[in-house]
Amino acid sequence: MDPKSKADMGEEAERAKHSFKVLSMTTLELLPKLFSLKSKTFCEEQEWRLLSYLVKPDDDCLFRSEGSRIMPYRKFKLLDLKGNAINEIILGPNNLTPIYVIENF
Repeated sequence: MDPKSKADMGEEAERAKHSFKVLSMTTLELLPKLFSLKSKTFCEEQEWRLLSYLVKPDDDCLFRSEGSRIMPYRKFKLLDLKGNAINEIILGPNNLTPIYVIENF
């Protein structure tokens, strides 16, 4: 096997750099799809998901603690709905919230 010249190694490094850039951009394009995937086990929930991406560090967002992490979030004003938005609450077998808290909610 012949040793590679500096020019060959430079070309190979440029190809690798380009491939990494293409892979990174493809991954970024697929990232939003991850949030739309949900196990069919939960299809009865019929939930809607609202996604918002932080583009710059100074984007208008709030923060909350969740376990050992700090999570950014945004408040969105939903359209005024006629009637009650919640028609029924079904508590799962692992529910830890007391009934009176749910009723007050």
